[in-house]
Amino acid sequence: MNFKKTFLPIAAFLLMSCAASAHTVTLTLTRSVDDTGAAGSGYTAYRMNGVCPSDVSNTVGFTVVSPALFTTTTFIDTGMLPGTYCYVITFTSATATESVPSNHVNAVDKNAPPSGLKVTNTN
Repeated sequence: MNFKKTFLPIAAFLLMSCAASAHTVTLTLTRSVDDTGAAGSGYTAYRMNGVCPSDVSNTVGFTVVSPALFTTTTFIDTGMLPGTYCYVITFTSATATESVPSNHVNAVDKNAPPSGLKVTNTN
């Protein structure tokens, strides 16, 4: 029997860094190729509210945040509310097969509004 090899990158790329600033998260990853050596169609960024679970083997519970496949090694997610977020990236091969998720990273947007304010009547 001859089985067709399917694309399943085990460590084809890594989500290298994550930097959070005022309502923006910048993800940086290594470039990937599919099992034939082709550059593929691009990447998809996924976000989940809260801290990353210990095992991220699929994208259940995540929301796609990249409007389309992106082909650069940097993705910027904007319009964030203050809080903690979990990100993963998938790679889409030239044959339109989506990979398993990358390693996951946490991002914390600390631009929370001030808390504990006290209103004092000055009249």
